[in-house]
Amino acid sequence: MGKRRTDAIVFTAPRQVAVAQFPLPEMGPDEVIVDIEYSFISNGTERWCLTDQMRIPGSPPLAFPHVPGYQAAGTVTEVGSRIVGLKPGERVFSRNCREPGGFKGSWLGGHVKMHVNNLHDIVPLPADVSTIEG
Repeated sequence: MGKRRTDAIVFTAPRQVAVAQFPLPEMGPDEVIVDIEYSFISNGTERWCLTDQMRIPGSPPLAFPHVPGYQAAGTVTEVGSRIVGLKPGERVFSRNCREPGGFKGSWLGGHVKMHVNNLHDIVPLPADVSTIEG
């Protein structure tokens, strides 16, 4: 079986957007894979990134291509060997995600279909909170 891939929204250049596929990073023992159902757009952050106006004090400007986003929610599909208390099928909020090895550009990764993320960046959603509310 070939390496798994995932779709992502990519700002390829200032004011240019595409959907592209990237290799899904290998999951580590403290990480989970989340199938994202919803990602959320911040009209400030995404606009600043898309128009090349995002500036983080003390850091260089974000490089293009840029994979934006930092808010997403979905369902856990796999858990790493050291994960306790979270299992496949649970709904979670996922902040950002890990970029594929060798990616050249900048990566926040909220608008990526499959997140590989450290457990510390995952928040389980309570049963009374819908995935979209999460």
